[in-house]
Amino acid sequence: MLQDILQREDTAKLLKEVVNNNRYNNKDDISSINYQQFNNAEHSLFITLEAIYKYKIIIDEESLLKDFIYQLNLLIRKIDNFHDIQDGVNRLITKFCILKLGYKDKEDKKRKEIIKYVYDKYINNGYFFHAINDVYKEDIKKQGLIPQQYKNLYDKFIDIKNILGSDVISKEFLSKNIHFTDSFMMSYYYAVNSPMYFYELLCDNKIINDIEAQESYLENDYDKCNKNINKLVNKLELNDKNSDKVKEVFNSEWNLINKSSSRPTIIRVKRSLFVKDDNKEEEIYNNVINNTDIELSDAVGRILESKDDDIECSFKIDSKNIEFIDLPNYASLIEKRDVDHSVKKTEEESQPNNELGMISILMLIGSILIAAGVIMTMIVSGG
Repeated sequence: MLQDILQREDTAKLLKEVVNNNRYNNKDDISSINYQQFNNAEHSLFITLEAIYKYKIIIDEESLLKDFIYQLNLLIRKIDNFHDIQDGVNRLITKFCILKLGYKDKEDKKRKEIIKYVYDKYINNGYFFHAINDVYKEDIKKQGLIPQQYKNLYDKFIDIKNILGSDVISKEFLSKNIHFTDSFMMSYYYAVNSPMYFYELLCDNKIINDIEAQESYLENDYDKCNKNINKLVNKLELNDKNSDKVKEVFNSEWNLINKSSSRPTIIRVKRSLFVKDDNKEEEIYNNVINNTDIELSDAVGRILESKDDDIECSFKIDSKNIEFIDLPNYASLIEKRDVDHSVKKTEEESQPNNELGMISILMLIGSILIAAGVIMTMIVSGG
């Protein structure tokens, strides 16, 4: 299972690094297709999780896993932009696929077999994804996934949408459809920000739209999100009655989804439930299988890249056709700084001048002595 990989010490350490360490997440994102949607720490985390998921689905070889995590770690740490990191992931998947199949040093001759293997694993036997709040998991296990049929506060959200406007909440709450995606990365994005209309209300609308606000939702921080709501109602200059309605819905939804400790959860179902004949995927497969002008890792990348992020579903999916993937809570990956330690450090840093002055003097004396020694050596040699 994917959870087994995520619980490994090396994997857990990598996930912590990509969230907390600037060497892993301070990247150039302009060339990335998602650069406007994610902040850097998110983007690094999503790419990392997706790479591990692809390894599990396509390679799933225990003996190679340690080396894969090691090389993925190097890739994310050293490459300075998300576009090249994604290309690097495709190269890694291709490399380990070759090792898995025993085709090392034979990849040119076995090109078609490698591409066919990846296509069968990721497309023919692959999955679509839908993000949920984990509070609905047990109900879905019992009764299946019935679009829009779960405990919610839609009536109240419709009410405050009429107050706030569609620029603040854009969801059409009367729709009977839900949406799947073929992108594991996007499904994780939706899961950590689920439900998206609540995320939109709190930190992604015409009034509030900044990284700090988005991080408050990612971190399940009630106090910061409460400040966002207060900022929203104040900016819109709502009267007391409407202001109280908005705040009441905020608190009710927060409690309903257990937001303070919620964990990102993804439903995955076989692609075959939706797609019987996937002409789009087959066309890509046929274009790359015989085209030797396309580098092998690029051919694999074209098969693995997302084609559809908005797959509508209006029918019930039986629980026997559903698998759940529990993913790390973003807040659990953040390393909390010790406040007292920070204060102590600040105090220490406030009086380093004397020490540095002494160090500088000692270094100067040392340099003079070294220079004197060199000069004496030259004199003696000259003599």
